[in-house]
Amino acid sequence: MLRRMPVLLFVMISGIWGSSFILMKKASFAYGPITIGGMRLLCGLLVLGAIQLLRGSRWRPRGADWGYIAAIVSLSYAWPYCLQPYLVAHYGSGFIGMMVAFVPLLTILAQIPLLRLRPQAMHIIGVLGGLACLYLVMEDGHERAVPISALLLAVTVPAGYAIGNTLIKRRFTEAPTMALTTWCLLFATLAVMPVALFQEGMPSGDHIVSASAAIVVLGVLGTGAAIAGLYHLIRIRGPLWAGMVTYVIPLGAIGWGWVDSEQVTLLQCLAMAGVLAMVALVQFGQQPNTAHTGSPD
Repeated sequence: MLRRMPVLLFVMISGIWGSSFILMKKASFAYGPITIGGMRLLCGLLVLGAIQLLRGSRWRPRGADWGYIAAIVSLSYAWPYCLQPYLVAHYGSGFIGMMVAFVPLLTILAQIPLLRLRPQAMHIIGVLGGLACLYLVMEDGHERAVPISALLLAVTVPAGYAIGNTLIKRRFTEAPTMALTTWCLLFATLAVMPVALFQEGMPSGDHIVSASAAIVVLGVLGTGAAIAGLYHLIRIRGPLWAGMVTYVIPLGAIGWGWVDSEQVTLLQCLAMAGVLAMVALVQFGQQPNTAHTGSPD
């Protein structure tokens, strides 16, 4: 049973994050996108905060850390957590869920100026191939009558995760990752929830019960339990193995979208297969490094 635990944990995390986009869609029937993002952050904070209290962790940001925390919270938490529900509600959970696959490739691009890393030939091939796949995604979006402005907004989600991940690697290599994530969730919640209450107010509609349940599952499992599980998986199997959840999340998003009667096109499948191949090319050709703290969903 212990030997199977990493595999079971991997399947659980992949399943939860692969389902996150359809849960955002169901939550949007009664809640606005900022409220969905804020409640998700709050529920995740409660889960990770409880774990931190039980562990007795006392780590906290200090000095210049706060500037990095502000940037990471803005790019990897507040912005994607509020934007994704908006995009999902308008353009489908499967289509928007595909964007997660671009996080590893965009992270390589972000590391060049921020960490001053010289990319390897395999990295360059992977990034160029990923950009070609991104063009296919754009073409697929054009065929679906998705405005170019919405497509560009969708790209900012993996870009934000990529920059946030790189800033973490630059500043917080020695910080306990779960404690760092808890602090980020705290400040993201404090930033987003007042805006949600002022801008969107109380939810309404016939779907409020199912929408509320979707938010709770999204926050407690998708933001709290899954992140905690990912860190445990990293400890027992390493970040490279755990990072392969990136392969499964978009596939889960597309699958749930198809179950919910969303259109799945050949161009979409080709783009998805291509970007996953590029991620595999890059990931299996590099050395394991520290994990990021943001959830890629």
